[in-house]
Amino acid sequence: MKIHNDTSALWRLVDMALSIVRPLGVVAIIFGLISIAGYFGSVETLYRPIENGSATNPLTAVTIIFLGTALYKNLKIKLDIIIQQIFAFAALTIASIRLVDSLFGLELSQFITPFYQQVMSEIELGKSNSMGLNTALMLFSIAGVIVFYSFKQYFVSQLIATVSVSMPLISFLGYAYGLENFYGQMSMLTAISGFALSVAALSLTADKAFLNALLSPYIGGRVARFQVVAGYLVPIFLGYLLVKTIVTPQGSLFGVFVIGICWFIMIMVCISAIVVERVDNQRRIKEQKLLLAAMTDHLTGLPNRRMFFNSAEQEMSRVRRSNASVWILMLDIDKFKKINDVAGHAIGDKVLIEVSNTLKSSLREVDIIGRLGGEEFAIILSDTPMEGAQRVAENIRLNIEKTEVEGWTNSHGPITISIGCAKADSGKTFDDALAKADEALYQAKESGRNQVCFYSS
Repeated sequence: MKIHNDTSALWRLVDMALSIVRPLGVVAIIFGLISIAGYFGSVETLYRPIENGSATNPLTAVTIIFLGTALYKNLKIKLDIIIQQIFAFAALTIASIRLVDSLFGLELSQFITPFYQQVMSEIELGKSNSMGLNTALMLFSIAGVIVFYSFKQYFVSQLIATVSVSMPLISFLGYAYGLENFYGQMSMLTAISGFALSVAALSLTADKAFLNALLSPYIGGRVARFQVVAGYLVPIFLGYLLVKTIVTPQGSLFGVFVIGICWFIMIMVCISAIVVERVDNQRRIKEQKLLLAAMTDHLTGLPNRRMFFNSAEQEMSRVRRSNASVWILMLDIDKFKKINDVAGHAIGDKVLIEVSNTLKSSLREVDIIGRLGGEEFAIILSDTPMEGAQRVAENIRLNIEKTEVEGWTNSHGPITISIGCAKADSGKTFDDALAKADEALYQAKESGRNQVCFYSS
């Protein structure tokens, strides 16, 4: 019998985070395609959502599409991993070229920018239409996250992802505070796409490192999530009030300060979450070991009487609902007292261990077995007709007879076992069925041992 410890349902936040990666990738692809469609159809609103505001540069749109495609790929398929790496490296290359242009005053990106003449026409009219430094850094970071993840460098991937998430948040604060210098040339459309990509890239590692601790269903994760939310909302709210009431040239710097504080708080919270989660995990492991020890027979490793009866009650409840056919087997090692008296308790313990191992190997995974005490065992055969119960019981009896125990069978002959069988009645209690099986066991003993007897009214 197996002891199940299925806690997968508890980690639903991790599952949710992993499940949003591909949808967010699709969202980014759609926004990128909308921007490209705007250039193709000369519909400025599609790539410049705020009139006279910043536009999503066509090269930015292409990079967003590449990143969204990379995040959409199924990472369990080898070919998709290669495709993901190709798109991620392509995005990384584009962002790198734009960064080199910004740092060294070059114009290399003009050779790879779609609709370049249209872009230049808008710039000559005084409109903003470039992949700004903040946009290039954001896209470079997201591409780096995907590249490191594809090479299984999960911690580095997660660390860069936290930085990439902060960049569109800075732009959102700039738009919220009304500080143009704060969001620069990053359009609202680019910021939304970048945020979707950043969250998706971060969610890739939801089941690893500090993000796993943050999403944990246990005390460490719950505390950390509350601290992260509070740590972000409070400074943002205060910053908004201060910027709106004290308009100074340093307003944009104050926004950077707010984001810096939020980021610092998040890092500190995540570190504390890891520590708390590790401590709590050790506690859970110890509790599980204690529970297992309390429910397991220390000598044979089988479920003890308490655990067997708990499992039996659950099985009887299922029988009442489904009217399934269930058989109860009571087993007793023949003349076990003689083994202890002649060979000693050490050999008696070896016999119990070997018999237990034979019983386990003779049963299905769904069958329930327990040591009730001494040399007495009980088995519940689920969804089994009478012919099946007879076959299993006889197979157990023969397997026990073939079992060799050094120090006993080589000198005193085979070990034998008597078995009593009774059908569990859906209208009766488990104790009633066990009593019938015990009565059949008594009959097997009285009839000469080493045999299987079925209860008969």
